[in-house]
Amino acid sequence: DPARAARWRARPIALPLKIIVDERAPLIRIADEGGGAPSFPRVGICLDNRTSVILGQHMGAADQPFGFNAMRAHDQALEALGRRPAVVLFVNPNLPKALESWLHAADLRAGLGKIPPQLEEIWAFLH
Repeated sequence: DPARAARWRARPIALPLKIIVDERAPLIRIADEGGGAPSFPRVGICLDNRTSVILGQHMGAADQPFGFNAMRAHDQALEALGRRPAVVLFVNPNLPKALESWLHAADLRAGLGKIPPQLEEIWAFLH
């Protein structure tokens, strides 16, 4: 979506801003209302690394492409903040590869970081 990437690019860069984007498939089971098999969603989370505030989150079906929910969580964070970080941190080294075209289109750099205890606690809660 070139329009979304352009919106990201238009946001001013806030150098001290540090956000971590992650996506996982927690063991949340969502029952099918029609009596079919339950589904297991994928969840993307964008966390402010300084304040531990969740800036964006998105849950979607397991059949969505890897990185989709992380990208949507990041989009929500940028909308809420009105600015963008110079570097987006990832815990999973596969996520920046999956989102490489988005990051490039938005003129954002990717970095790898350790999972902070706050994010680990969120994932533990969802298991």
